[in-house]
This record gives sequence, C-alpha cells and structure tokens, in this order.
Amino acid sequence: ALQAWLASFRKNMMSAVAKSIGNRRQKAYTNRIPLIRWACTLMDQQRLVAIPTDKDGGYAVLEAAHLPSICNGILSSDVYEEISPLEVRPDLSRRYARRLASKIADFEGKPAFNGAICKSMVPAGATAVARLQLTCKTHKPVVSFRAIHASVPYLHAGLGCWLAQQCLLQTACASFLVRDCQDFVKQISRIPAKLQHTFFKLDIEVFFLSGTADELANDSTADLEGQHRQLTQEVSNFILDEQYVTSQWLPNRVFKCKLGTGMGLVHSGEMADTAYFNRVEKKTVLLPSVRHEFGVDGYWRFKDDIFILSSDAQKTTVLIWQMKALGKYFRLKIEEWARESTRYLEVRVTKQHDIFVCQQECKATSLGIPLEASSCHPRHVHLSWPKAAIGRTKVLSTTRAARRLSLEVLERRFLRHMAPKPVLDLFKQSESTRLPKHASEQTMWLSLGFHPVWDKALSDVVKKLNNNVIQRSLWHRAFSEDANAATVCDAPCIRISWCNMLPTSAAIIRQIEAKACKRMIHVFNA
Repeated sequence: ALQAWLASFRKNMMSAVAKSIGNRRQKAYTNRIPLIRWACTLMDQQRLVAIPTDKDGGYAVLEAAHLPSICNGILSSDVYEEISPLEVRPDLSRRYARRLASKIADFEGKPAFNGAICKSMVPAGATAVARLQLTCKTHKPVVSFRAIHASVPYLHAGLGCWLAQQCLLQTACASFLVRDCQDFVKQISRIPAKLQHTFFKLDIEVFFLSGTADELANDSTADLEGQHRQLTQEVSNFILDEQYVTSQWLPNRVFKCKLGTGMGLVHSGEMADTAYFNRVEKKTVLLPSVRHEFGVDGYWRFKDDIFILSSDAQKTTVLIWQMKALGKYFRLKIEEWARESTRYLEVRVTKQHDIFVCQQECKATSLGIPLEASSCHPRHVHLSWPKAAIGRTKVLSTTRAARRLSLEVLERRFLRHMAPKPVLDLFKQSESTRLPKHASEQTMWLSLGFHPVWDKALSDVVKKLNNNVIQRSLWHRAFSEDANAATVCDAPCIRISWCNMLPTSAAIIRQIEAKACKRMIHVFNA
C-alpha cells in the first residue's frame, strides 16, 4: 500500500512539473477565476455558447444548435456569395500584394515601406480568409446579430494600414467626424443653446456592408489626384476583392463578401468614413453656406451614428432628404428627433437655459460589471481601472450636478455587483475634486502687478469664472458672430501671472546703470 501511494505521489508530482514547464514555455495564463471556469465547464456540458453583446459589455447565452442556422442566414444574404475553397489562392494574393507594396514604396520615395507593408505576410498562419464572429444586438427592440470579419493575423494588414492613412488624409479637414464620445461632448458644449433648437438622430443602415468594390474605391479616393489616386484605387480594389469569410459553425464552406469594407478589418472604418464623406458630407454639411441655409448649427458623426443640431427643423429635414439622395448605396434614416433632450453615444444631451448639458448615460441593457478583485490581472490594473472609470464619467459630464448624478449611478452599479470596498471609497474621494478641463482649452494669461489686497480676491473670481459653464457660454455670444463660428470659438481658461508692482531700489539702480552705459557707448561711437 505504501509503495502504491508513493508511486501515485511521484506520478502526480511529475505531472504537475511537466504542466508547469509547459505553461512557462507557452507563456499562456488565464485571468478566469474558479467560478467562471466552472460556469464555462457547465456551458460546454449543456452545449451553450456565450455571444458578446454589441455595445453593452455583456454576453448573450445561446444554444449551440441554433448557431449554424444563424450564420447561414447571415452568409446567405445579398452581401455574400458562396464559392469553392479552391478559388482562394493565397500564393497569388501574396505575389500581387508584394508588387503593390513595391509600388507604394516607389511612390512614397521610402524603400523601407516595402518591408513594413510585407511584414504582415511573413507569419505562416497569415490569411485573407476571415473568421465570422457574431455580436448580439440586445439593445435593439428586435434582437439581431452583427457580422464581424476577424482575421488574425490578417494577410493584407500592411496594405490596409497604408490605405487607412490615405483615407485619413482626405477627412482631416472634417472636425465633425468625432473620434469618441469625449470629442463630441467637448464640441457641443461650446455652442450656446437656443429655444428653437431641435435634435436629429440619424443612422446609416449596414454602414460597413454597403457599396460594391468599384463604388467604394472611387468614392474613398475622390479627393486624391493623378498617380496617388490611381495607386490608392488599385490597392482598394485588390483588398475589397480579397474579402473571404468562413465560419466554425459551417465547416468546409467559404463565402466571398461582395459589398462593404468588412467590419473588423484594419482599413474598414476609415474607408467607409471617407466614402460617405466624399459622397455626401463634402457636398453638404462641410460647406458653411449650406449649413446656414438649412439651419444646421451643429453636425457630428461617429461611424454610422449622426447627430444634427438644427435651428430650423423644416429646412433641416429638406437637407436630410438631399443627403439621402446623394448617399446612393448608403441608406440613411431618421431614428429620433427631440426638442429638449436626447441620447447620443454614451451621453444624454439636454437644453438648460442657454447651454447644452451632457451627462453620461449607459444603456439599460449595459451590465457594468466591475473587475473581480481575485482576477490574475497585474496589480496596476486593479488600481487604475476604477479611477479611469470615474475619470471618464467626470469628463463626459459638463456640470457638477450632471457629474454627481452620473457618479451616483456608477456607484449603485458597482454596489449591485459587490465591488470591493477600496473601489467604493474612490467615489467619496472624487466628490472634492474639481471639474476636469478639456485639453484643447486656450489659456489667457493676465499679467498683473502683485498686491496683497487683491491677491486672493482676484484669484477667487478667476477660479469661479473658469468653472462656471453659464459664464463661459457668454464668451461665445460676445465673440462669435454666428452659430457656425461658435463651433470653432474656444472659451479661454484664464490664468494670472503676478509680477512686482513697484520696482525695488536695486532694480532702479540696475536700470539707471544700463541706460548710462548705453549713453556712454553712444557718445564713444560718435
């Protein structure tokens, strides 16, 4: 019995050592806590699959038996067509891609571009056949699925990066193409509110799956000229024609994407943005005369979500119909219009007196589960993510009242999910912090002579003025001729630079000596 126990003990120890050595070589570790691992095991046993939700940060649980029919329904649409796996020729694709990389290096005059672009073709597993990934749109009234083309490593990532840069060059002049929600909040908070203002929310349906390869290549290069446009069109046509998709739920079947830029690929967002910008926005909302004619005081777009601030709803509706006609293969629809308040991206925009107040508002379906304290993430991640979440809430809220309400909602969500006490203590610390200032604010320096009588008084006045949103909106009224100018007019952040009010005796003597020296040099030269 003792020998059997020792043999079993030795076997278990050797197994543990071999597993440890294997993990060290692979450098693969999991951050899953035991409860989550157990849940995944139960899901595997019950043939359940967790699908990420589209914009809520959660998961939708589906039976694995339903996924083949869901994927088949998506890939059987007009966007895709099934082809034979033999039609995919990676060797020919690599050869032609290397030829395009050489052309780009010659055009840019930088030989290093050739190697940088071809770097994505080096890995053995690099392919142009993307794996279809699904996200569940639980925030929609009718639950549906979004198709994402995921390919890691992507064979044409180098060409896609260069193509994305060419698209960004064309849209650099469009400040209304917001990078994120924070950029939108920063821009709309500069505009003074009017009683007749109306909010319009528009949506571009199937934004990333619209337009043929030729249409997208022409529209996304419309602002380029000569050889530059010809080369960019050639790269665009090649990449768009090399869109292949497969699914793990439909084995041994390959589909070719006929429409769109392929959501999830490196060039997809910029190319779709540029195509819509050149086809629609460049001819309408980019022109100040058109905005003034149709009563558009503000226009912003983040990918397929559009927000219009209108001072004349009837005229703006006419402009929207013109944009629909210009869009051609981009299908534009009005989702919502409101007078007082509406939701856009992650914030709710509300008219209050003569300003627009933004307050962070999460979707009703958003879970907001905090990071588990027992997770194996590095220590700095556990220390930094709560501060980042609180800081983001502050940045997206433009008044103290809005910030306080947003923080209360965030704290309640953390309490509901049993966040650890150090995380909850951060909310108490944040109550005394000041409202954050935007990085783009201009600074106006006031050089004043120092005197103890007005030192504290002036400092308090300037501090209140900088933190008062209503007073800052008066700056726009005073210095902006119209609403369009208000979008580029930036209220400055005032700072005081104190200097000595009266010069000391030593300073006066130095000035006299300097003047006397200059006079002596002048007489000597004469």
